[in-house]
Amino acid sequence: MGCIYAGPSDITQLKRALGPHSKQIQFLAKIDMDEGLRRFEDIIKEADGAVLVRNELQWEIQAEKLMTAEKWAIATANDEAKPIMIQSQLLESMCKSEEPDRKDLAEVSQCVLLGADCLMLTHETSMGAH
Repeated sequence: MGCIYAGPSDITQLKRALGPHSKQIQFLAKIDMDEGLRRFEDIIKEADGAVLVRNELQWEIQAEKLMTAEKWAIATANDEAKPIMIQSQLLESMCKSEEPDRKDLAEVSQCVLLGADCLMLTHETSMGAH
Protein backbone atom coordinates (compact mmCIF):
# COMPACT_ATOMS: atom_id res chain seq x y z
CA MET A 1 0.00 0.00 0.00
CA GLY A 2 1.41 3.39 -0.97
CA CYS A 3 1.33 6.63 0.97
CA ILE A 4 -1.23 9.28 0.17
CA TYR A 5 -0.34 12.94 0.45
CA ALA A 6 -3.01 15.33 1.69
CA GLY A 7 -2.34 19.03 1.44
CA PRO A 8 -3.71 22.26 2.84
CA SER A 9 -6.70 22.27 0.48
CA ASP A 10 -7.74 18.86 1.84
CA ILE A 11 -7.90 20.31 5.37
CA THR A 12 -9.98 23.23 4.10
CA GLN A 13 -12.37 20.87 2.28
CA LEU A 14 -12.72 18.67 5.34
CA LYS A 15 -13.50 21.65 7.59
CA ARG A 16 -16.04 22.89 5.05
CA ALA A 17 -17.68 19.44 4.80
CA LEU A 18 -18.00 19.22 8.59
CA GLY A 19 -19.54 22.68 8.74
CA PRO A 20 -20.08 24.05 12.25
CA HIS A 21 -18.90 20.74 13.77
CA SER A 22 -15.36 21.47 12.55
CA LYS A 23 -14.98 24.11 15.27
CA GLN A 24 -15.08 21.32 17.88
CA ILE A 25 -12.26 19.35 16.22
CA GLN A 26 -8.52 19.98 16.22
CA PHE A 27 -6.95 19.08 12.86
CA LEU A 28 -3.33 17.97 13.24
CA ALA A 29 -1.25 17.52 10.13
CA LYS A 30 0.94 14.42 10.19
CA ILE A 31 4.19 15.33 8.47
CA ASP A 32 5.97 12.12 7.53
CA MET A 33 6.85 12.71 3.88
CA ASP A 34 9.17 15.07 2.03
CA GLU A 35 6.15 16.57 0.24
CA GLY A 36 4.66 17.53 3.60
CA LEU A 37 7.85 19.33 4.58
CA ARG A 38 8.01 21.16 1.25
CA ARG A 39 4.45 22.45 1.76
CA PHE A 40 4.66 22.83 5.54
CA GLU A 41 4.13 26.60 5.59
CA ASP A 42 0.82 26.25 3.73
CA ILE A 43 -0.23 23.18 5.72
CA ILE A 44 0.38 24.73 9.16
CA LYS A 45 -1.72 27.76 8.20
CA GLU A 46 -4.74 25.51 7.57
CA ALA A 47 -4.16 22.90 10.29
CA ASP A 48 -4.54 23.45 14.03
CA GLY A 49 -1.11 21.96 14.65
CA ALA A 50 1.32 19.37 13.34
CA VAL A 51 3.00 16.10 14.24
CA LEU A 52 6.48 15.72 12.78
CA VAL A 53 7.23 12.00 12.44
CA ARG A 54 11.01 11.73 12.54
CA ASN A 55 11.09 7.94 12.15
CA GLU A 56 9.41 8.22 8.73
CA LEU A 57 11.09 11.44 7.62
CA GLN A 58 14.53 9.88 8.07
CA TRP A 59 13.72 7.69 5.03
CA GLU A 60 12.42 10.64 3.02
CA ILE A 61 15.21 13.19 3.40
CA GLN A 62 18.96 13.05 3.90
CA ALA A 63 20.03 12.47 7.50
CA GLU A 64 22.10 15.64 7.65
CA LYS A 65 19.04 17.68 6.64
CA LEU A 66 16.64 16.13 9.16
CA MET A 67 17.68 18.25 12.16
CA THR A 68 17.63 21.45 10.08
CA ALA A 69 14.17 20.57 8.75
CA GLU A 70 12.95 19.81 12.26
CA LYS A 71 14.28 23.13 13.58
CA TRP A 72 12.68 25.03 10.71
CA ALA A 73 9.30 23.25 11.09
CA ILE A 74 9.20 23.94 14.84
CA ALA A 75 10.05 27.62 14.28
CA THR A 76 7.43 27.90 11.52
CA ALA A 77 4.72 26.34 13.69
CA ASN A 78 5.69 28.59 16.61
CA ASP A 79 5.53 31.65 14.33
CA GLU A 80 1.95 30.64 13.44
CA ALA A 81 1.18 30.02 17.15
CA LYS A 82 0.28 26.40 16.35
CA PRO A 83 1.35 23.42 18.46
CA ILE A 84 3.93 21.06 17.01
CA MET A 85 4.73 17.60 18.30
CA ILE A 86 7.79 15.51 17.55
CA GLN A 87 7.16 11.78 17.26
CA SER A 88 10.22 9.58 17.48
CA GLN A 89 12.08 6.99 19.45
CA LEU A 90 13.58 9.70 21.62
CA LEU A 91 14.38 7.49 24.60
CA GLU A 92 15.33 4.28 22.79
CA SER A 93 18.05 3.52 25.34
CA MET A 94 15.35 3.11 28.01
CA CYS A 95 14.05 -0.03 26.31
CA LYS A 96 16.90 -1.85 28.04
CA SER A 97 18.09 0.55 30.71
CA GLU A 98 16.39 2.37 33.58
CA GLU A 99 18.08 5.63 32.61
CA PRO A 100 18.50 7.24 29.18
CA ASP A 101 21.92 7.57 27.60
CA ARG A 102 23.49 10.94 26.76
CA LYS A 103 22.48 10.79 23.10
CA ASP A 104 18.82 10.35 24.00
CA LEU A 105 18.97 13.13 26.59
CA ALA A 106 20.54 15.44 24.00
CA GLU A 107 17.75 14.67 21.50
CA VAL A 108 15.03 15.38 24.04
CA SER A 109 16.77 18.59 25.14
CA GLN A 110 17.14 19.68 21.51
CA CYS A 111 13.41 19.30 20.86
CA VAL A 112 12.48 21.18 24.03
CA LEU A 113 14.96 24.00 23.42
CA LEU A 114 13.77 24.40 19.83
CA GLY A 115 10.23 24.94 21.11
CA ALA A 116 8.41 21.68 20.44
CA ASP A 117 5.12 21.53 22.35
CA CYS A 118 5.06 17.77 22.83
CA LEU A 119 7.37 14.79 22.45
CA MET A 120 5.63 11.57 21.50
CA LEU A 121 7.49 8.37 22.29
CA THR A 122 6.91 5.36 20.07
CA HIS A 123 8.84 2.14 20.61
CA GLU A 124 9.88 2.84 24.20
CA THR A 125 6.43 2.96 25.69
CA SER A 126 5.17 -0.15 23.93
CA MET A 127 8.23 -2.42 23.97
CA GLY A 128 10.53 -1.09 26.64
CA ALA A 129 11.21 -2.89 29.89
CA HIS A 130 11.19 0.39 31.80
